[in-house]
Amino acid sequence: MVDVVKEFTRYPLSFDLLFNHKRKMDLLLAASPNSTKVVVLSAQVIPTNRYDQIIEEESSDIFGGSFTEEVTVPAQIVNTPIDLSFVSLDGMKYGTTLHNAMEVLPDRLWTDEQISSYEPRFQTILKRYNTHPFTQDIYKNYTEFYHETPYISLSESGVIDFYAVNESHVILVDYKSDNADVSTITERYTDQLNDYYDLLKQAYPNHSIEAYIYSFNHDEYIKIA
Repeated sequence: MVDVVKEFTRYPLSFDLLFNHKRKMDLLLAASPNSTKVVVLSAQVIPTNRYDQIIEEESSDIFGGSFTEEVTVPAQIVNTPIDLSFVSLDGMKYGTTLHNAMEVLPDRLWTDEQISSYEPRFQTILKRYNTHPFTQDIYKNYTEFYHETPYISLSESGVIDFYAVNESHVILVDYKSDNADVSTITERYTDQLNDYYDLLKQAYPNHSIEAYIYSFNHDEYIKIA
């Protein structure tokens, strides 16, 4: 396996990694035996004149010792059994369905026909979100809308659910389907929203930025920043 990454860390196998992994390489390495050899090559030390040579060689030769630079092998990890007893497949489907709907439905008031393909329980939740006064204010007062935007920072990578931009303001919204009270949701995700806020502040240094969690269960926008 060959992967190109900005930084590399080998993670132990865990529920969080299974559910939230961003790269298949992380998951494959976590599940692989400790005898698996991991070789990390820095692009800075690979001579550029070698690429033409590599293209002409057989693949067996490429991985049979073509690279002679010094490499590092990350420390081995020890996996422990994962407790999946608390995992609800229906709960996972619930959150995934709602997030997917936010991505594909238009940024305006939805018609019954546009949400008719969803189960009745989802239609009710989607209507509450879409008709919420703050949701409609976003549609009316902002001109650019971005859904499921991937990002890479120095410390992590991820996806921002939604943000909207006008000439002077940015509104960031992260959707949550947790069955928890507002204070728990706030405590659980404040650091995540602050990270998103910092990223958008770099992208829009002259804009005023506000960050919110939208709770599907409470039909409430929770201001974080």
